[in-house]
Amino acid sequence: MNLNLSKQFLFISAWLLALLLVSCTANGANSVVFLGSFSKERVTQEHQYIYQLDLWREGKNLFGFYSFNAGLYGDGITKGSAWRIEGEIKGALVTLKNEKLLFSFNGQLTKQKLSGRWKNSNEVDLVLIKQPLNQIEPAMLDAPLISSEVWGLWAERHIDSVDANDKQLLEQITSCTNGNGMDCMAVGNHSKLRKNLAKAEKYYEVGCNFNEAYACIAVGRAIRAKEIWKNLCTGKSSMENNFACRALGELAEKDGELSEAKEWFRKGCNSSIPLVCQDFKRLNQRK
Repeated sequence: MNLNLSKQFLFISAWLLALLLVSCTANGANSVVFLGSFSKERVTQEHQYIYQLDLWREGKNLFGFYSFNAGLYGDGITKGSAWRIEGEIKGALVTLKNEKLLFSFNGQLTKQKLSGRWKNSNEVDLVLIKQPLNQIEPAMLDAPLISSEVWGLWAERHIDSVDANDKQLLEQITSCTNGNGMDCMAVGNHSKLRKNLAKAEKYYEVGCNFNEAYACIAVGRAIRAKEIWKNLCTGKSSMENNFACRALGELAEKDGELSEAKEWFRKGCNSSIPLVCQDFKRLNQRK
């Protein structure tokens, strides 16, 4: 009799535990809430700008995407991929930032608008309006709401898929393949900011092979970078060549070789880039 009671107790306990797990899972599935997509288009005499924030909330924590896109008025805007952001909300007060400090936002959130100061390439006060459901990008509505960690995995896959169709990025990749070292550097920088270090190093190496000195610096090939800059600095005066002289001067000054640095600055000092003249005068005045 006692044995049967023990079995019944164990069965009931197991059933209650299973019910508790199901309940916790159901609650966990709703721990993240999609707050919406908030955007604003600003037009000046020459340019158009689109600011957008896609926001999710888990408790007091906020996370999502931000995008800032610009183009000449009348030419239209080719929208690139967004960057991940995070922050918190206290009442209606919102603070958000990007880990690379490319973006920060401070303001207030209501059901229909997000207002505050947007700091990116410039600082501007804006009111971003919540987009109607039928205008929200479908991917935003398909994001998993189980937890911020699960959302984060989805977010990285989403960014990768958008990058794969980013018109500007694809043009830079094609240009790099065709020998433009500067565009190789741009793709490398983009990949580095996305934390894809293997891809970044790949494009930096290609850029270095195509005589982009800063790409060489990025992969630790300083000797090769100096060779590229010296060839430019000793060539015909131009803005690019004068910048090369300045880069050599900065390297020499960093190494404590002030006489060498002053000589490179002197070679780069002409009307094409007055900044180099300032560097030359600065060192020339030192004892």
